[in-house]
Amino acid sequence: MVAFDEKNVTSKANRSNPQSDDRYGVRRLTPRETERLQGFPDNWTRWGADGKEISDSARYRMCGNAVSVTVAQWIGRRMRDVDAKAKGE
Repeated sequence: MVAFDEKNVTSKANRSNPQSDDRYGVRRLTPRETERLQGFPDNWTRWGADGKEISDSARYRMCGNAVSVTVAQWIGRRMRDVDAKAKGE
């Protein structure tokens, strides 16, 4: 939510309303959105093995270092098809 008046621009940013750069109309993706782009279920990276909530910065790092699920599936299927063709199946 952004409020404009003649002299000031104020923004109320939080998890449900991420901060945007009003000059360019661009905002940061949420961790949930980065998970969706990678093909993961919502909140896939939210909780650690110990049950503690993981920080957003760590979640961004995990998603950034991950291999997209759909890409990995495509590569695996392609390798299977090439292998089958090489064996004459």
